[in-house]
Amino acid sequence: QDIVTNKTGQSYIFAKNKLYPIPGGSIMGIPTDIKPFVTTKLISPLGKLRAGLDLLKKPTQMRDGDISVG
Repeated sequence: QDIVTNKTGQSYIFAKNKLYPIPGGSIMGIPTDIKPFVTTKLISPLGKLRAGLDLLKKPTQMRDGDISVG
């Protein structure tokens, strides 16, 4: 398996006919810092609100072992 890096050091996502830089402070798309996530135009205000509400939700109770995420 090869690890491929880009020459610029910045990765982008193409959405709505525009390139958006992947917010800094994220690892594999998971935010590790709140400021770049809050200030990015890649995610709509409603999407940011929805993500924030996840912090208030109770964890899902597993009834029969693992939950398939694939």
